[in-house]
Amino acid sequence: MTVTVEEVVTDGNMVWGRATARGTHLGPFMGMAPSNKKFAIQVFDMCRYNNGRIVEHWGVPDRFALLAQLGALPRQGQETQQERAGQPRTQADSH
Repeated sequence: MTVTVEEVVTDGNMVWGRATARGTHLGPFMGMAPSNKKFAIQVFDMCRYNNGRIVEHWGVPDRFALLAQLGALPRQGQETQQERAGQPRTQADSH
């Protein structure tokens, strides 16, 4: 995986960063077998520093986009894994 830093903003002891992570799904991930599919997702990080050290960090990778690009999420009109196995769609699946 490679990460490209797109933007960094600082204000006092706070630093915000936006990056793009790119890679290829080569190993098991969240129960999915390797698919060799390429992905590119946005990542947002925010850090608070004190005395030159990170004391708080918030990281937000776009996991939804990652799962969609790896084919782990059904597309609109596509059956879910449960439906393919003969199980009905639950109300939670329809939201």
